[in-house]
Amino acid sequence: MAVMLMVPAWGLAAWAYFGGSLYEWVKLVALIIVTLSCLLAILALLIPILATGVILFRWKDISLQNLLDDIKHEQAMVYALSNHKDEALVDAKCWLELKIKRIEARVAHFFGDKSAVLGLLASGYFFAKEFGDKAGGLSWIGSTISSGVTFQNFPNMALMMIGAGVVGLSLGAVMIRHIAARYRYQVQLIDMAKR
Repeated sequence: MAVMLMVPAWGLAAWAYFGGSLYEWVKLVALIIVTLSCLLAILALLIPILATGVILFRWKDISLQNLLDDIKHEQAMVYALSNHKDEALVDAKCWLELKIKRIEARVAHFFGDKSAVLGLLASGYFFAKEFGDKAGGLSWIGSTISSGVTFQNFPNMALMMIGAGVVGLSLGAVMIRHIAARYRYQVQLIDMAKR
């Protein structure tokens, strides 16, 4: 809405910039439109903050309602699964557990049995330390990227590519573990349906 209000003001400003003359009342209307647009933009920033504040006062009620909604949703899924034969549920559980093992084996192949999050934190600490005071921090990253791939810049570029690769692999492993957690949740639903 704020942008839509600002469009006519931009048009009037462009008209005035390129030499067009405006009446005083048109300038006043443009200023009012700009002021309203800015107020709406500020409100767009403040309303979510205020809504979060209201939610903070009602966190117990909201948490309880979310828990009850989750239980109802899971009960509905368990009820739908319980209509299937036990053999089908056992078969589905077997396939899901096999999928989980395959996913976790991929992560373990790169990171061992430790969590990928620890690898991400360790690499982040190493590169933050490396890019710190002596290396120049964010300005070092900017100058390395802007210099491009040259013979003199090759060590810096290689270090940055290695860091990006480690962080990318760590983030990918975190996402893969998230998928495995989803499959575990489905296995839990099957277990509840078999009860």
